[in-house]
Order: sequence, then C-alpha cells, then structure tokens
Amino acid sequence: MEAEFAMTNRRRYLFVPILGTLFAAIAFWYFSSDPDAPKRHWPELQAAAESTTPVAVRVGPNVHVSVNDIREKYWECVLACDPSDSLKQYGAAMLMRADPQRDIVAFYSRDGGMSWQEALHKVCPDGHAFNDPTIAVGPDGTAYLAYMDVDQDASSSKENVGSLVFLASSDGGKTWEARSRHSNYVDRPWLAVDTLSSQYRGRVYCLGQTEPRDPSGEITHAEPILLVSEDRLATLSEERNPHQGRQMLNCRPAGPVVFSDGTVMLAYMDQYLKRRIRGWPRPAIYIATTSDGGLSFEDQAPVNTRWWHDHVSSSPNSSAGAEFPQLAVDTESRFAERVYCVWSDGEELHDATRIFFSFSVDRGRSWSQPVTLSEQPLTESGDQSYSSWMPTISVNKNGVVAVSWYDRRGLPGTRTEPLPDGNGLMRTVSEGWNVRLRVSTDGGATWQPSVELNEQPGQGGIHVGHTAGLAAAPDGRFHASWIDNRTGENEIWTASILVEEVP
Repeated sequence: MEAEFAMTNRRRYLFVPILGTLFAAIAFWYFSSDPDAPKRHWPELQAAAESTTPVAVRVGPNVHVSVNDIREKYWECVLACDPSDSLKQYGAAMLMRADPQRDIVAFYSRDGGMSWQEALHKVCPDGHAFNDPTIAVGPDGTAYLAYMDVDQDASSSKENVGSLVFLASSDGGKTWEARSRHSNYVDRPWLAVDTLSSQYRGRVYCLGQTEPRDPSGEITHAEPILLVSEDRLATLSEERNPHQGRQMLNCRPAGPVVFSDGTVMLAYMDQYLKRRIRGWPRPAIYIATTSDGGLSFEDQAPVNTRWWHDHVSSSPNSSAGAEFPQLAVDTESRFAERVYCVWSDGEELHDATRIFFSFSVDRGRSWSQPVTLSEQPLTESGDQSYSSWMPTISVNKNGVVAVSWYDRRGLPGTRTEPLPDGNGLMRTVSEGWNVRLRVSTDGGATWQPSVELNEQPGQGGIHVGHTAGLAAAPDGRFHASWIDNRTGENEIWTASILVEEVP
C-alpha cells in the first residue's frame, strides 16, 4: 500500500512540471507567433513591370516656394491645383518654431507654378501647436485649408484637447477667411471636394482620426472620422465613423477621392488593437465608400498587402510602414473609375523601406497584387539597399499615373546609434535625401524608370514630416512639392512635370 501511495505521489510530482512546461510552451507560441508573417501560398513579391512605350518625362526647374527670411524649418508640405485653371496652384506647410509651437503658412501661384507668394501665416499662441495642413480646391475655384489647433498643455494632462480650423479663399489664394471650427481633437485631416457630380458638386469632405479616452485619460483605441460640409465649410456635419465596429490602435487615414458620380472612397491604415507581439504589423489598409454624400458607408475589400519574399520583410519595426497610404482616382481617361493606392513598407533598420502600389478596377471590391515601385533590387545584397518613403500619387486627364517619394539611393546607408539617455535604446539615423517620380501610361500595368525631381540633395538628418505634395493640373501637367535644405534650412520647393509619349 505504501509503495502504491509513493508511486502515485511520484506520478503527481512528474505531472505538475510536465503540465507547467506544456502551458509555458503554449503561452510562448501564442505571444511570439506573428499572425502577419508571410505565407508561401501568398504571391511572391515582384517589382513593377517596366514599360516598353517610349515616354518623355520632362521635369521643370526647381522653384523656391518659401522665399523669405525666416530661419526656421518647414515641415509637411501639401499642394493642390485648381480643377478649372491650370495657372493656379496652392500650397501649405507647417513652420517649426520653438517646440512645441508650429505655425501654418499658405502660398499660391498664378503662373503655373513658376513663382509663388506667401498669402497666410497663422502664428500659433503660446502653449499651442498648429499641425497637419491639408488643402483642396472646389469646382468654382474656391480653395479650402484645414489644420489642427492642439492645446499642448492640456494634452500633457492626458486629454486630447484641440480643434480643426477651416479657412477658405475665393480670390486665388491671395486672402483667406475663417469658415468654421470643429471643436474636437481630430488628427491628420485630409480634405477633398466633389468637383464633378451633379448631386453633390461642391460638397467638402474631411477625413481624419480621433482617439477616444477612458475616464482615466488613457487612449482606448483610434477610429477614422469623416466630416462633411454642404455649404463651403460654413457649417460641418457631426462626426461620422466610416468603419463602425473596428477598434484600431493607430488609424492612419489617406486623402479621400471622389468619383465622377459623387461616390467617395476612404482609406485608412490599421494597427491591430489586440496585437499579440511587439512591433508594427503588416500594413492593413481598409477601404470604405459612401454614395450618399457621407450619410452611410459600405465596406470594400482591403487593399491587397499580402506577399512573401525570401529577402524582403514587412514592417518589423515600429515606424516602418507607418506612413499614410495615398489614393488617386481616374475620372475621365480610358482608365476611368480605376483607383490607385500607394504606401510604404519594409525594413527601416536595414535601409530597405520600399514604395508599394496596388490598383482596383471595380471601385475597391478587389485589388491587384502589390508590386514595388521604388526600384530597389529584390536581393539580399545589403550594399544595394536604400530607403524610399512617403509616397504621393496623382492622375492627370490623360490617365497618366504619377507617384513621387523621398529616396536615398546612392547615399550613405542607415546606421543605428544609442538614444541620448535612452537606457540602452537605439535609434535609426539616416542622412541625406532626394525626391523621385515615376509614371505609368497604361493604368498602372507598367512603369517608366523614375526621374529625380530635386536639383540638389538634402543634407544631414531627415526631418521633413509625414506629407509631400503631388497634384495634376487641368492641362495635364503634374506639380510636385517637397522639403529640402539646400539653403541651409528646410524650405519648400516645387517643380512641374510634363509627360509626353515619344512619337
């Protein structure tokens, strides 16, 4: 009897560690497995096909937009073209003063981008920051500008205190008047205007993200928010969430696009709220449309971001792949109704972030397999890698698709170094940048080799923000804007681009 009891105890003692080991193995698998890891049944990543059609991409001279004596840095430039006047362009940017103060500055051109004038300088009060300008132009030539006004003191006390400020100009950008203010914190707004449809022509849409907080002041999740105006921003609708039921940890919206019948497409990149492992997941770009002026929404298929490759990884770091996706829609060429999406993804620490591209021919019900546009070799050779990031996209009246981005090819590679007083944490350091543009004349199927837009490269550390400008004028020319520091400070530059098929 005693022997049997001893044997039972020994089995019990053996069973407990075995069970504990099993639970530990299951827990390790659950918390370390990556639901976004590439799978071999996904298509292998490919570079965009090169076009055999002879095309001339003619880049005009670099034009200095921010010509003034302010010795402070510009950040996050945006650009828009008048849909009915090829000579009128509008630009805006943040002016970085003593942290956290940031001003908003707006510019205009009335000669097709050959010269620019400053028209607006909104100086933020102490303790505030003006962030994230966005600009769009209506069918009657009215230009609209929106930006965030953030109360930095209140934000530091676990409150998102801020508002969206809306202005308009009806004289070609020379003067701006206040139109309305939305008294809630909405991050990274984007404006779009219906310029073509009969029912909703002139309606203004503003897409951003908001971050609800719990009673203790902690952020609970993020969600996209749409505001709509039927009266040129004199009044605004209530906040409308185009993706009810999905809680996101970090919602990164894209600029809305409007089809010729007034349907609006919205896109936003999601970082999962209940992420099991640390690190940024594979980009998930969700799509919604509204065909009734922003009253109701229909989910479409997410942009296709699934691929695998032996030598290229998707967003293993917290900031890679974190740029805002961008949309463009063709409304009048032989590729009318086709929608294009660009985003960045890849390995920041290995200086190998890339520009990705996908398109939809059925208003977002399906998306093409993504390809890379930024021309890095798909090899494991580290000396051929370089970063490309912050894509912008536009389509002209002829159906030509243009994509621009910041690019570091031919420049010293990215390095890592310890953060000052960072307790052993590391940061990624990149020095120097250029701006490139690539075009497709066949609806995104094939692409011309990219061309460089800037006549002189940026120098030193890269501090340009999260947005750049690219828009098509009614005459078919593209206009790009970017930040570089050839003058010794971050300034705004533009160039016009003419794309012509060679006979």
